[in-house]
Parts: sequence; C-alpha cells; structure tokens
Amino acid sequence: MTTIIGDCVPYLAVLGLAEDVAAVQAIMEQQQGKAKTQTFKGPFAHYVSYYKSGVGFVFDEQGLTQVSFYLIAQGGFDAYPGRATLISGIEEYTRDGVRAAFGEPTASRSDDWDLYEVDDRVVHFEYDEEGVVWTVNVMRERVDG
Repeated sequence: MTTIIGDCVPYLAVLGLAEDVAAVQAIMEQQQGKAKTQTFKGPFAHYVSYYKSGVGFVFDEQGLTQVSFYLIAQGGFDAYPGRATLISGIEEYTRDGVRAAFGEPTASRSDDWDLYEVDDRVVHFEYDEEGVVWTVNVMRERVDG
C-alpha cells in the first residue's frame, strides 16, 4: 500500500501540529467522553486520552507525535468503534490481514508489532498473542529504540 485512505486520514493530517491549533482541537472535540491528561518532563510528553473513544493523543515539544487507536479494549480504553473504516484495504485486523494490505513491514519484532512508513508518516500495528491487532498507532516519524 503506497497511500493510506480511511478514517485515520484526518488524524494523519494533524500530526506535528500543536495541541492548541484549531484542526487538532476539532479532532479532539469529536471524541466521546472527557479527556484525561498526563504530562511528563524529561523528555516532555503530554498525553490526552479519550478512554470512551478508544483514542489517545501524544504531544511532544514539536506538536502531535502519535495517535493511538485501541481496536481491542485495553488499559482502561474502550475499543475504538470505527475499526472497520479506520484504514481502507485492511479486510481483517490480523498480522496476515495487515501484511496482505501493506506488504512486508519496514520494521518488525517477532510476533509483537509491524511498522510501516507510508505517505511520510509511520503506521505501527501491535498484535496480541493470537496475532490480532490490538492497537494502531499513527506517528509523525519513526522512533528507533
């Protein structure tokens, strides 16, 4: 897959923007429930979590760095309700389904995750022990380590 289509596209468009930018605020206002926030220093990271929507935002000093979609309820997050339309072309949210849509990953670790660089962005799929996607993270850039 050389381009990403689906409900995650507006989220991709705001990666890198500051939290107070209108486009970022508009996306956050679409989420269900009240946001819970946490801020850490050294290095700076600001988390905005919408547990009822199954969506989490991570900001660093340069702006929005990551959006996580919890496809399976996990860590207090409800399951993201838009799973079927999140990324067009993925017919089944399993490792095999992701690889059928995206091909071989840019990076991977055993059965845990696959990472793809698409459209100057990064899409990171995390799998449970049965190979089912439990989170999809769209990121501004690849972070090694």
